[in-house]
Amino acid sequence: MAERLMAELTIKGMGRQTAYGIVRECAIKANKDQKLLSNVILTKDEVKKYLSHEDVEKIMNPHTYTGSSKKIVEEILESSKKWF
Repeated sequence: MAERLMAELTIKGMGRQTAYGIVRECAIKANKDQKLLSNVILTKDEVKKYLSHEDVEKIMNPHTYTGSSKKIVEEILESSKKWF
C-alpha cells in the first residue's frame, strides 16, 4: 500500500523523490512503532497539503486497490488460449 500512497502523492503534484522519502520514512516508523501507516502518514504536514484524511483512508483500503490485477488476469487469459 505504500507504493500506492507514493503514486497518489505524485499524481496530486508532490515530487516523486519527495513522496518516496516521506512514505519510506513513515513506513519505517509505522513498522518500528507498530502503528498503521495511514496514521503515521497523516502526521506529516507535507502530505496533508496533497491528501485529505478521507483520501488516505481510501488509498489504504485494500478493497479499493486492484493494482496490476487487471493486467495479470488479461495475460493469463491470453496465455490460456494455448492450453486447449
